[in-house]
Order: sequence, then C-alpha cells, then structure tokens
Amino acid sequence: MPFWRVGKGDCYFDSAISGTSSFVLLSAENLGFSYGAEPTLREASITLAAGQIVALLGPNGSGKSTLIKCLLGDLRPTGSIAWNERPMQD
Repeated sequence: MPFWRVGKGDCYFDSAISGTSSFVLLSAENLGFSYGAEPTLREASITLAAGQIVALLGPNGSGKSTLIKCLLGDLRPTGSIAWNERPMQD
C-alpha cells in the first residue's frame, strides 16, 4: 500500500480498480506543502485511473485534507499535478 510521511504521522493511500479503464485521470508527483516551518506533505505521489475507488487514511493532522486541497488547486504545493494528462496551470 503506497504511503507518504507527513507532519504528525503516516498517511496511507489504498485503491481498487472497479472497472477496466486504464485512462489516467489524475497524476501527482513529489507534492510538498508547508503551512509554516514544519512540512505538512513531503514527497506525496499518486496516480488514479478512471473508475478507480480510493481510500485516503491517516490520523488527525496527518495531511489528508491538505493533500485534497492541493489536488483541487486550493493550495499551491511543490511538485507536479496533472488532471486528464494536462498539467495544472498557475
């Protein structure tokens, strides 16, 4: 199960394919984000295919919401994010 180290613990990502599509819907590589001196996300990477069912698990304060906010463009992380194989623009 892929995981990344975050501020207060480890955050785990698990997924299962529910369909047969291998189209990459979301790809994020080496994401990092910090609200202050301590990093909230470090080297988080994820690739999701269309039709995939996913779970994002971790203790309180581990960076789950921060990761989602980065993927949606609400926060500006370091690293790269692509939706439908198109890089997110600034």
